[in-house]
Amino acid sequence: MRLKGVYQLVGFCLAVPSFMISNIFAADASAQNEEPGFAIQLATESQTRWGKVLRFSAKKPVAQVEENEVTKLFAHFTIEVRDVNWGLTSLSSAAPVAEGPAGSYLTAGLPDVQIIQVANQLGQFSVRARIKALETRVELQAVHISGETQPVRLLMGYPGWSGFAEKHFRPKTPEPAPEPQISITSHSLSPSLAYSSLTYRQTDVDEFRQTALTAKLSYLYRAGAKVSLGLNTFFSAVPFSSTLAGVSARYIGANARVGYEIMARDDWSLSMMTGAYFTTMIVTDSQFGFRDLMGPQLFPVLARKLGDRTVSAYFKFSPVGSSFWIRDISSREIAGGVRYGFSALGKTAAVTVDYAQLLLNLEDGQAENDSLSIGIEMGF
Repeated sequence: MRLKGVYQLVGFCLAVPSFMISNIFAADASAQNEEPGFAIQLATESQTRWGKVLRFSAKKPVAQVEENEVTKLFAHFTIEVRDVNWGLTSLSSAAPVAEGPAGSYLTAGLPDVQIIQVANQLGQFSVRARIKALETRVELQAVHISGETQPVRLLMGYPGWSGFAEKHFRPKTPEPAPEPQISITSHSLSPSLAYSSLTYRQTDVDEFRQTALTAKLSYLYRAGAKVSLGLNTFFSAVPFSSTLAGVSARYIGANARVGYEIMARDDWSLSMMTGAYFTTMIVTDSQFGFRDLMGPQLFPVLARKLGDRTVSAYFKFSPVGSSFWIRDISSREIAGGVRYGFSALGKTAAVTVDYAQLLLNLEDGQAENDSLSIGIEMGF
């Protein structure tokens, strides 16, 4: 019985140091951290082989801005190899590289992992590894003096990663694109041709109908984003047919306008234009027609953008006068039209449809002129 008690006491004395030594080596396999919550340990598959050989000592993770302005987070830690027959290296290097304390790291085969051997300190290796998530795997390579190599896999855990990622990787809200500004020197010249159908009625004169090719030239100058100035002139270039044999009528006119955009919302805009006009008729043997009419004009223009195309419509009212005098309110011209603009051959183009009705009180009766034109224009 006494011998049995002695054996139990001896076994207990041997077990205590063994238990303490086992726990000391187990503690060596995790980092002694300066940053609360930051931890480095061997991955499960490496713990059995290297748990009693490697010891870690970590420092606070450091953020670094690289040349491409990307901010990265790096952990800096030291690994002590307690077996003099083994050393550590990156996967791209054949053997550890000795450098002084201020020496530079060698880039490892895997991105963002670098390692150097600390000079004059046998078995001491300094590692710089990028933290990429709450838990990041780091792979190194152990090299035996015989040339044998074995993988060493580490796990870095950093609870502060979420805050770092939120600060540096959160998608930035794109700034709204500035509204396009029309150049103050923007201008365009637009010739056009139109097929016109004309009807003229006058007291004591037979009704006259004619079809003709109408030529028109327009110039537009934009003085800023909202103000525009316009000039145009038109004339009946080629009469095609008429209801009176041997009789043709040529219409000649000019307009000067200034416009201001009073509303713009989304793809819609509304402009108000005003100005003055001049028009006259040249008829064979002066059998009928009006001469040298002029006066003010007022018309709104509503437009909408459809991608690289535009659709616009206008309504026009013009009191009729001559020699800068308005005859009477009942003498007037009303008109309206639509325009469909698009791109063609690298230029702006448009299809236009216009209708106009002129009522005129004469000394010996009344005159009425109706016109309908369908045309095509090109912008330069």
